[in-house]
Amino acid sequence: MGMKSVSENRIGKQYGAWVVLCKEDGEHFTCKCSNCGKVKTVTRVCLIRNKQLGATGCRNCRCGRGVKRKSVGDRLQCTACLRLLPMSEFHTRSKNTTHKKDSYCRECKRDKKLRWDYNISSAQYNNLAAKVKFQCCICERKLKLVVDHNHKTGLVRGLLCPTCNSGLGFFKEDIIMLQRAIQYLQEGNIETSLQKLCTKET
Repeated sequence: MGMKSVSENRIGKQYGAWVVLCKEDGEHFTCKCSNCGKVKTVTRVCLIRNKQLGATGCRNCRCGRGVKRKSVGDRLQCTACLRLLPMSEFHTRSKNTTHKKDSYCRECKRDKKLRWDYNISSAQYNNLAAKVKFQCCICERKLKLVVDHNHKTGLVRGLLCPTCNSGLGFFKEDIIMLQRAIQYLQEGNIETSLQKLCTKET
């Protein structure tokens, strides 16, 4: 009964671009895009994901299908933020499109990826980068920063340079292994290593 009431409570609510019209079964809902008016069956998981991403339109809208993008001179409209921006603000697409450009501008595309991969917005990333003075949290070098997150919980830990982020991955984020690596670097040389091996064998 609890599950039924939760499903029914979704009717009339908006999840990103989708407005729920009615329930089809436990996992599927008939929804309408608030941007273009398209009606489609959407899964429960898709609804939740659309809300997390803050989607402004259905896939039909985001891909520019049925929606004419404005273009003035060398400026093109982003289908996400609807701003008219220079062509240089869009990645080039190899597919046969009218403008040979992505439907999302670079900023919106980056925001979408951050939301999808780490559930944070581009603004949150920029705030975090400013707090660490645009430096890697480990080596403190000012390089391109990537998001480091806990692979078990999915929570964001901070920003690292690609080298440090890969380094943690190679050590499988294992604190004991990292401590052993530190000890090895502090004590390690061929003589002490051979002594330890001989001690273990005896």
